[in-house]
Amino acid sequence: MSKELRFKIFSSCLLVAVWCSTASGQGRSARPTFSIKIVKEGPEEIGLGQAAAKYLLHVMNNGKIAANDVTVRLHVPAGMTYRNLAEIETLRWNLGTLEPASHFTIQYTAGSTRTGTFLTAVEVLVKGAAVNRLTFQTRVVAPDVRLRKNTDQRIVFLHRSLNYTITVTNAGDGAAEAVELVDLLPPQVEYVESTPRGDFKPARGGQPATITWQLGTVEPKRTVELTLITRAKDSGRAVNSITLTSRSAPPLEAVVVSEIQKLPQLHISTYDSEDPVAVGKQTTYVIEVRNEGTQPATNVRLESRIPGEMQFVSADGPTRFTLQTSMVQFEPIAVMKPGDKVTFRVVCRAVQSGFAKHTAVVRYDQFEGPIMDEEGTDIYGDGK
Repeated sequence: MSKELRFKIFSSCLLVAVWCSTASGQGRSARPTFSIKIVKEGPEEIGLGQAAAKYLLHVMNNGKIAANDVTVRLHVPAGMTYRNLAEIETLRWNLGTLEPASHFTIQYTAGSTRTGTFLTAVEVLVKGAAVNRLTFQTRVVAPDVRLRKNTDQRIVFLHRSLNYTITVTNAGDGAAEAVELVDLLPPQVEYVESTPRGDFKPARGGQPATITWQLGTVEPKRTVELTLITRAKDSGRAVNSITLTSRSAPPLEAVVVSEIQKLPQLHISTYDSEDPVAVGKQTTYVIEVRNEGTQPATNVRLESRIPGEMQFVSADGPTRFTLQTSMVQFEPIAVMKPGDKVTFRVVCRAVQSGFAKHTAVVRYDQFEGPIMDEEGTDIYGDGK
């Protein structure tokens, strides 16, 4: 191909490009035109189930001539609602004419039927042709509040402490607002203290005692732990319930059941009638057993262990006894009711000077292991 031919072809392409540019309004002879801009104003995150969020769409004509037959079209993403209507897929507003340097504001509200991230697309059309497009994301979040109440004391005895642990966890991605806890104390227990300190109201007019905590806002992925200390004041089945309410989460309830039982509690005490005592003389060990508990004790058995410095003489008590070397064993007492007291006496003769230690041992069905009480006696001289 000759140089002359190549030059003619190049010159033809250049003329066409210049003409296209002018025709498209980009050349020096371009006519004034409109320039449509759209701006969204509204939250990027909304809470599930809360009041619908308010959005504003600002449509502006920054050009030099009017834009005629302007329409705004919004594509509602699946999962979001407009005026609580979930079936709507597209919203349309006919703005008519936008004069130069003017704007129009569209207001609408939107909510959601589920959590997630939703993409909304907005288009501006002039005479049916799209001239601008805006997309934005809306994140819909929700709290996931969990309530747990626990105690490791499923069985507790009367007049003993009954302690609870209360745990509130927000496992969701939205804040739980205005969280309130109300604990209903069963009539079998009385309030002692709590951490954090709650608002305690005693039982009145047939209404149970309550403790109320205002937790405020529980942020996502946060756990709040509370402790409640009570005391068992009556036997029976104690049902302790707690309720949780929140402005942004459904109500919850947790229940803990404990059995409060009466408890037998035997107390043993011993004293000697003569102390010190001379060799050859006698002393009496007086053993008293009392049920200071709130439940009968059954099969109560007493042993009297005679020290080596002493010799058994006699014994008496509410039941018969047997002597085995240096041990006096009384036959069981079938039942000792709360408040009952029984007395045993064991008479011994001192046979050797020194310090003698007498041991009384009591056992009963409701207590594992022996309960012991010791009494020391000084023995002096040879008894002559």
